[in-house]
Amino acid sequence: LNKKRNPLSSLYLTAVILLTIQPDYLLSIGFQLSFTVVLNIIFVMQGTSSKSDYTLVKVMKSTFAVSFSSFFGSLLLIIDNFHYINPLSIFINAILINAIFVVFIVLLFQIVLTLVFETHLLIFLVEIVYEIIEMVLNFFNGFSFFEIHFTNTLDIPNGYHLIYPLILIYITPYVDKNWKKFIVISVLPLSFVLIS
Repeated sequence: LNKKRNPLSSLYLTAVILLTIQPDYLLSIGFQLSFTVVLNIIFVMQGTSSKSDYTLVKVMKSTFAVSFSSFFGSLLLIIDNFHYINPLSIFINAILINAIFVVFIVLLFQIVLTLVFETHLLIFLVEIVYEIIEMVLNFFNGFSFFEIHFTNTLDIPNGYHLIYPLILIYITPYVDKNWKKFIVISVLPLSFVLIS
């Protein structure tokens, strides 16, 4: 529709609607992870996309940026609830995001073909790609030396989980360079972990 987009407003509205319907969601790890990660992605990616000139390098950079911001956006909650992180997941996710995108496109194509023809060829191909993705994940999960474990006694105060996104929301207009955004999203949650 060529209307000006505001992803932060969309995120806020979604949160308000969900919390109005079910206020218990605020205490749900899934809700907190989803909104914190999406907020981080919006923080990093806002103002970086252009409508033209998509190159492989730009796609790879944006994929890495999404993976990096997702990792650090979920860092506090993952450490607090599961007591370990795997920094290698930044690179694994960057690879898998592109693979899953291809699978998604193939599935959409499959839906259109299924409406016209009864075919199972693409389902077979998607299952093969899915099995390859699962093998890659299992392979990388075998490298436990990349995991950083924290003691079960480490408790990150619940207030930090609220303060972190509020800080991101507040500083968004003041952080304009990408390298500054990457520093903020990596240093901020790590400082909360160190304070804890």
